Amino acid sequence: MTVARPRHFRFAQCGRPRPGPRRPEDWYDDRVLVDADAGLACLADAQGPSYGGYHAPVGLDEALRLFHERSSAPGGTLDDGFDAAGEFLFSCHDMWTRLSRRAPGLDGLHRAGIEVARTRLHREVATFVHFTTSLTAVHLTGHGLEVRQVGGSRAYLVRDRSPELLLPDHMLDTIAPHLDPDGVHRTVSTRLLGFEERVTVDRRLVAVTAGDVVALCSDGVWRAESEMNEILPRAAENLDSAARELASLAPKTHDHATAVVLLLTAEPER
Repeated sequence: MTVARPRHFRFAQCGRPRPGPRRPEDWYDDRVLVDADAGLACLADAQGPSYGGYHAPVGLDEALRLFHERSSAPGGTLDDGFDAAGEFLFSCHDMWTRLSRRAPGLDGLHRAGIEVARTRLHREVATFVHFTTSLTAVHLTGHGLEVRQVGGSRAYLVRDRSPELLLPDHMLDTIAPHLDPDGVHRTVSTRLLGFEERVTVDRRLVAVTAGDVVALCSDGVWRAESEMNEILPRAAENLDSAARELASLAPKTHDHATAVVLLLTAEPER
C-alpha cells in the first residue's frame, strides 16, 4: 500500500486573550500564521519585561510578514524565515537600546520605544514596547515535516492517537528548574528572537504521513500537560473543538493562550 505524502494542512486555531481593557490588536501577545496550501504554519508568543507597565509587541506583525515572505519564497526555507524575522526584531531592539541611553530609567525606555515604532514601523504608540518573541514553526516539504523552535511555545505530533513533543521549549523552569525552585520566573524564556543578532534555532526533520496531526501550543496551554494529552489523541475528529479545548486549559490569570491544530493532508482543501 502506498502511503500518501502530505503537502497541505486543514487547520483550526483558537486564542484566549487575557481579560483587560486594551484593544486586542494593541496588547494580544500571540500571533498565528498558517499558509495551508504551502504547508507552512507558525505560532509566535511575544515576550518582554513587565516592569513599568505593559510592553506592547509592536514589531511582531512585521517580523512575521518577513518570516512568511522568506520561508514561502521559491527555494526559501524555515531557516531563511527565522533569519529574516530575527534580524528585523534585533535591529529594532538594538535601536531601542541605544536610544534609551539618552535618558536613563523608564522614561528613556518609553521615549525610545515611541521613536523606534515611529521610525521603523510607522506607528504611533503610547505604551511601552518590546521587540522579542518566541517562534515555533513547521513546514511540509518533500523530505518531511521541518520543525524550528525558539522560546516558550511547543509543537506536538499526534500519530495513532499518541502525542509526541517534537522539540523542547526554552523556558527557565524546563531547562534549569534548580535556578527557580519557587517558580517565580517560570515564564522567563532563556532564548528569544530579537535580544541578540544571532540566535540558535533548534531544528528537526520528522517523517509524516497524511492523517497525522500537529499541534502548536503557547506555554499557557502546554503547562496543563495531563489535560492536553487527553485532548490531542482525538484532535483529528474535530479540529475546531480540539483547538477550543486546548486554549481553555490555561488558568484565567495566566498569559494569553493559543492553540493551532493542523491535520496533514495529501490534497489541498476544496
